[in-house]
Amino acid sequence: MRTFGNMIKCAFCFALLAFLCCQYAAASSFQFTKIIDTSAIFPGQGVNFDNFSWAAPNGAGSVAFMGRILIEHSYWDLVYLYTDGGFRVVADESTIMPGSSVPFTQVLFNGALAFDGDKLAFGGWNNFIDVNGRRGIYEYSLSSETLSKVVDSTDMIPGIPGQNFFSIQAGQPEGPRLSNGHLAFSDRSWDYGNGAYAVVGEEIQVSANRSTPMPGTSGNFHTAVAMGIDRDGTVLLWGIDPLPHTDRGLFTQNGDTISRIVGTDTIIPGGSETFEGMGSSHIDEGIISFIGYGQIGQTIEHEGYLFYDIHSGIYTFSEGTLEKLIDVNDPLPGLSGEFMKITAFDAPAFHEMSFHNGNIVFEAFIDRDGDPYNESFEAAIFTNLGGSMTKLLAPGDMIDGKTVRDIGMGGDALRGDEIALTVSFTDGMSAVYLVTAETAPVPEPGSFILLGIGLLGMLAWARMHRI
Repeated sequence: MRTFGNMIKCAFCFALLAFLCCQYAAASSFQFTKIIDTSAIFPGQGVNFDNFSWAAPNGAGSVAFMGRILIEHSYWDLVYLYTDGGFRVVADESTIMPGSSVPFTQVLFNGALAFDGDKLAFGGWNNFIDVNGRRGIYEYSLSSETLSKVVDSTDMIPGIPGQNFFSIQAGQPEGPRLSNGHLAFSDRSWDYGNGAYAVVGEEIQVSANRSTPMPGTSGNFHTAVAMGIDRDGTVLLWGIDPLPHTDRGLFTQNGDTISRIVGTDTIIPGGSETFEGMGSSHIDEGIISFIGYGQIGQTIEHEGYLFYDIHSGIYTFSEGTLEKLIDVNDPLPGLSGEFMKITAFDAPAFHEMSFHNGNIVFEAFIDRDGDPYNESFEAAIFTNLGGSMTKLLAPGDMIDGKTVRDIGMGGDALRGDEIALTVSFTDGMSAVYLVTAETAPVPEPGSFILLGIGLLGMLAWARMHRI
């Protein structure tokens, strides 16, 4: 005969099963793996690395970064790669530029590394060949260990007869972006070639330049910059109109269609003012994320200096909806203090960001001493990788027994579930770290509610059916 005690046990088992099957939230901690530091000796030169910058992961355990070494009173900049437990020199000032017979005299200027899967892209030049030097975008394949030219100043700009890329002394390739084999880059030549371009397959295509009509205006783009490229080849552009440069914004380009996303007439979500400008921006799987800032607010004079109140934040645009992710009025995730709101410089608190697979990592200036006029310009790194938004790293934190002084990140710092950072310490050492999230399942509050409901329901059933 079944007893009431047995009914209780049965009820508990069923309710526990419901509890275990319910949704879980993720609580994150982070694993910091040191890739290299400035105690390392550069192969073949017998000197230590001086510093590192622009670290970028590929989402599969490999990390690319720029290293600097001092040789005979002259700095060498080089693109270095950690993969399969070892290191490779991708390009330095002894590497022959693909498509020429001379070496690079500079690599990774005025731009960043772009790393995606098997492909690594960067900018480089030689000052001493051709009339104004040779500049270009180059791509390295991890699997074949080969370096090739994507585009350089010997190539013609599509649709502009007689005009080469990067054709004047100040003309530089800028910020290559990679996604799913597609590449986007910018030409900052300040002539009709000044614009954004994409390489889809092996074909160089114009995304927008000074011959391209700018949506929302009656004229053409004065400047167009490739901010990112999506997995389907859609290019994210930043653009500005001709003098007096009153209109600027973000646009997408796919085929013959250029669409305006946000501009200086767009109301900032959660406020009443319009955007003044946009900073670091990304596109991934149709979702656009960007740093945006409003008009300079109240000008404040303090002890003989002028300070500015600037509203800034990170925003997303998806399926026609513009939303705020975080801004200066939100509390610091995982830290005491607040985001920097008042500054002596015309610069927003949010400095750099990277976005991939719906996750974000960003760098922001913070105020932890409660004095908005004491600008220490501490910059901390935050992310939502592995769960809710939280602090990843800040000055004063400890890694490997060392105290963090400064942290650096680039626009390609996040790929998949990996983050790459450069870190300098108070003892003068610097290092490159690969960061991954370690998630532990934590029941959401709703899980406990389900447990209680399950218990009550089963107890009621037991009471009705006991004999």
